[in-house]
Amino acid sequence: MIPRRTVLIFIVIFLLICFLPIKRKESNALNEFKWEAFLIGYIVLTMIILQLLGGQSVTGISFENWFVWLVLLISVWELRLKWRKVKQESAVKEN
Repeated sequence: MIPRRTVLIFIVIFLLICFLPIKRKESNALNEFKWEAFLIGYIVLTMIILQLLGGQSVTGISFENWFVWLVLLISVWELRLKWRKVKQESAVKEN
């Protein structure tokens, strides 16, 4: 078991890193689309692999949970909207 103090230190460090202003490269719609598609794919693939290995979700994150399907549906909808934005940006750059 991890000591409570160690967990608290990691949480504080994580929160500090999250809220520090960090200069980011200028992001475009294509990079955002790729990143979000990768994350959704990774989560779904991990769920499939763990289910095939016979794992049981203690937290209820499985394909049998309707809430997981709702979140997945919303995520795919957002991906579709981002893809439209990518197409618009590429059309503007071509003109």
